[in-house]
Amino acid sequence: MGNRLWDFHKDTIVACMQVPGEGGTKDIRKSEFLAHLQGLEQLRWWLMASKVEPVAMKSTGVYWKPVWHVLAGRFPLLLASPTHMRNIPGRKTDRKDAE
Repeated sequence: MGNRLWDFHKDTIVACMQVPGEGGTKDIRKSEFLAHLQGLEQLRWWLMASKVEPVAMKSTGVYWKPVWHVLAGRFPLLLASPTHMRNIPGRKTDRKDAE
């Protein structure tokens, strides 16, 4: 249905979902999840309920690894280089990075 990209931190994960909107537009939905097992399971269920695939994430430090393990086998996963993400112009915020 849509694509998903995250920005990771020690305590939280900022998620952004792009879904088809009216007239060929894309609606953007953002959410924040806690970076512990219960929060990761909530993230997984949210993605499954939205029928999202593929899932893309930025490889920030080691924070992406637990998310990868929780989602592996349920979604096609893509890992983006943070170096590439830094080269995208504009103001940087967690929510903008996720978008």
